[in-house]
Amino acid sequence: MRIIFVFIFFFVIFVEEVSTKDLLPRGVHPQLASFYSGEETFACLDGNKVTPFNQVNDDYCDCADGSDEPGTAACRNGKFYCKNYGYKPSLIPSSRVNDYICDCCDGSDEWDSGTECPNVCEALGSEARSEAKQRRATHEAGWRKREELAFEGKKMMEEKSKELEKQKVELSSLEQRKLELEEAKNVAEKLESDAKREVDEQFEEEKNRKLTEKAQNLLKEIDNDGNGKISNEELRLYSGLGQRQKLLPPENELKEESENGGGDNLELEEMFKGIFGEGNENIDLEMIKNKFKNIKDFLIKCKEKKQKEGNEEEGIKEEGEKDEEEDKEEPKYDEETQKLIENANIARKEFGEIESQIGQLQDDINYVGEAFVCNWRRVHERA
Repeated sequence: MRIIFVFIFFFVIFVEEVSTKDLLPRGVHPQLASFYSGEETFACLDGNKVTPFNQVNDDYCDCADGSDEPGTAACRNGKFYCKNYGYKPSLIPSSRVNDYICDCCDGSDEWDSGTECPNVCEALGSEARSEAKQRRATHEAGWRKREELAFEGKKMMEEKSKELEKQKVELSSLEQRKLELEEAKNVAEKLESDAKREVDEQFEEEKNRKLTEKAQNLLKEIDNDGNGKISNEELRLYSGLGQRQKLLPPENELKEESENGGGDNLELEEMFKGIFGEGNENIDLEMIKNKFKNIKDFLIKCKEKKQKEGNEEEGIKEEGEKDEEEDKEEPKYDEETQKLIENANIARKEFGEIESQIGQLQDDINYVGEAFVCNWRRVHERA
């Protein structure tokens, strides 16, 4: 009994609502029904005028806002409500009412023009519902796919997070190992340095002695008068220059230098280094220059001995090659020192290798931690 009562109650409400809509003047929007209640007067919706209710839709525009003519084309600014049952309602300008063009899908806008407008609302509604159903199915499929990807992303993130933690533990272990290898390297290099120091010092002393001896011999060979100085004339007479005679300044410039007091001390600092090897830090240049004030770079550059007549160029070349071999000589260490050097090299190699491993592992951690895990975390948070 109660069910029947409820059914009757809602049925009455429905009939009343439909009846109310049907009783509204033509073209009135249901939301404005209270303003068109059927009383004796009608107040324009802008509140500026009141007219008799029977003048609503009388095809004459009384209200400035066009609200008294929703169902005719009398007011240019009025609005006509298309019910469009079976599709979706719409509002069109009142000026389109009875203009011989079907604007409402139910044809209600051409109620007095004589134009036959077929009611296509049901067909349009069916098509719209079909499209809406398809869109809903697409959205649901997309949502399911999104949830699936979010789940996979979460799973991958968890795996990468575990991998990241594992790599961090490995990195910590390598860092500790690096400290141990660095300490071992420092100890090995200290032993190597101490063992090599005495031999290296003796080697450098002998090398400098030979360099000084070369300078002394060259001075004796060029200094014809034995006064410990080399004049411009002695320099020109020195046949050991060979083709390098072309590098000497013109004779008139040498005379000018002599007159100015500079002829016996040619300033050729770069050539001075060339005789004993460019960039050789073991040469005590100051010692040599202090001992032989007048021997400058150019003279040392021209240290080669006199060559046999007719073979001067070849002799200079052979002498130069001999000097290069002497420059490349290395100190000779005993077996114990060699072993310490080998140990130091091994320690340096191991230290370099673990530094490389740490760098590569750190790059991997940065990639996983920043580029991958963080991106998947953002996706997961939005899921």
